[in-house]
Amino acid sequence: MKNLLTLKDLQLKYEPDILINKIEENYLKHKVLLLNLFSIDSCSLSKYTEDRQISFLNSGKVDNTSLIKDVVSSLHDAIFFMTLSKNERTVVTKKMRLFANELIDNQLARIEIFLEDPILIMPFSNAKDMSFPHDINKLINILKIIAFSLKSEKSYWSSMPRAGYLSGLQVSMGDFFYLLKKIGMSQKDQITLVEQVFEEFKVDWKEGARENIKISLQQPALEIFDKRNNDFKKLFDSDQIIGVEKNIISELTSFFSKYQSQLRRF
Repeated sequence: MKNLLTLKDLQLKYEPDILINKIEENYLKHKVLLLNLFSIDSCSLSKYTEDRQISFLNSGKVDNTSLIKDVVSSLHDAIFFMTLSKNERTVVTKKMRLFANELIDNQLARIEIFLEDPILIMPFSNAKDMSFPHDINKLINILKIIAFSLKSEKSYWSSMPRAGYLSGLQVSMGDFFYLLKKIGMSQKDQITLVEQVFEEFKVDWKEGARENIKISLQQPALEIFDKRNNDFKKLFDSDQIIGVEKNIISELTSFFSKYQSQLRRF
């Protein structure tokens, strides 16, 4: 039997918690810098902050800083990748994707072992008289849903482009570009804003010209953002849910939404 690693084993092997802590520390370290950058008049975001204020004049309650805070928050993970060299960004992405894939493989293997050879089966039963207590049947159906979900997650990782020095930025800047698109920021201003941020953080990407930012960063980031956030909605659209209560399906859907959002940060 394959030697299956526990989550603790994988954490010791890949140290994901250390990286997550670094990302959080880096965000807290540079948050004020970004708030100041986005608040100056020369920043392309300033005109949209003003537009938003004008549009809400009749509401009687305006917060000039709310949009800026939202944009800064959307760069939570991206700021970390901006502080790394090309090589460091590639190493981080590869390492965390290996962690995600190995974690899924080990979890899936455990479930499949159980499903192939269930506990509490009669020692001398055959296919004709094989039966399980009601709650065991329920457990088997739930495990089938989890296995189906893990296979879906495995498929997601298989569909991702090969990890490179832009991968971390592409994945982590999806929220940022989506927000700029949502507020109606023009393509020109979006690229200018990225240039301003990259200049501030001295991002190691000499090819970061305007057209390259659009083709190599913005477009892939939005495509990945869409995939990251829409896949889980179709997760339990399967025959696997037959015989499982709606409240359990709801709990599993909520859990896997969080599960995916954590793993898919890289």
